[in-house]
Amino acid sequence: MSLLVDDPILNSPFEEPTRYWAYEEGQLVLREGQHLAGYDESPYLELGAQFEPG
Repeated sequence: MSLLVDDPILNSPFEEPTRYWAYEEGQLVLREGQHLAGYDESPYLELGAQFEPG
């Protein structure tokens, strides 16, 4: 399964956001409005996993 998006940037940095990407049921979905602030639980991160640049 690939979660790559051809054009991931949806909004202008100079205007209020109008759309955002949401991860639902294993798929990326384009939603209208502003994304609520908070923490996302990514299925790709494990508890205690460390980022190693490479």
